[in-house]
Amino acid sequence: MKKVMILSLSVIAMLALSACGNYSTKEIEDYLLNATPESSVIELFVSDGKTTDVYMIADVPTEKKILIELSDVKAVPVADWNPAANDLPFYGIRIGSSGGELDVFFAGDYAITGEGKAYKYKYDFRKLLGQYEWRLMHTIDGISVPCLYYAALTQVGWNQDILNRSSFSVCDRFEVSGTEDKDGVIDITPKNNTGNELRCGEYWYFEVNLNGVWYSVPSKKPVVVNDIAYIVPNGQTYSKTCDIKFYYGDIPKGTYRIVVPGHDSDGNAVYGAYEFIRP
Repeated sequence: MKKVMILSLSVIAMLALSACGNYSTKEIEDYLLNATPESSVIELFVSDGKTTDVYMIADVPTEKKILIELSDVKAVPVADWNPAANDLPFYGIRIGSSGGELDVFFAGDYAITGEGKAYKYKYDFRKLLGQYEWRLMHTIDGISVPCLYYAALTQVGWNQDILNRSSFSVCDRFEVSGTEDKDGVIDITPKNNTGNELRCGEYWYFEVNLNGVWYSVPSKKPVVVNDIAYIVPNGQTYSKTCDIKFYYGDIPKGTYRIVVPGHDSDGNAVYGAYEFIRP
């Protein structure tokens, strides 16, 4: 059984001090309040922009040392942030608490929590990675670090330096139409005009077009769908509902698309897309 990361009370001050050394924010305090030190696992995410390595340490004394080290770093709350590609590698810390997972994203001189709070914060994560015996759990394609949604969504819109480029090639013959209501729910109707039978499910992807390039939009929370398979003969349709606001919040203006995956009878991937503009 995977251990739950429990955070020592000493790290409640993590990211909570200003340059003056006596500034605390109740937001950070509340964010870490439910963590305790008895049983723990800590994950460290390291992304070079192309792949993300996920490491872990499950030794409690070592974790406490790491968390105390993090808690000693001064931090200043900021209203806006703009991590960039030249801040690579990006880092993330994921820990557990009695209330669920606690996440923090780090890039350059920024730290962003899973509540969307941002701070000026400078720490040597290369030293952290080399100083302790981390175990590599797995490697993920692209940038896949905690709080990616909040890191990518700045006050002026999506930051393409934090987003992953789309890998989908959309088929014009797998048509997708849609209608949107005022609450950000989009009902889509994919139609199979490929000439072959398609197998489709409930899952969908959400992307934004920035400067002519499609990027995957990170969700605020995991997208959960029913595990249902549809057999769609050529010329036939089916329907599904995509709750954009629930999973992605109030998205900024721009051009977006919902990508619908399917497979033909030979197992080849086929993608359709419904494109719309958010004014």
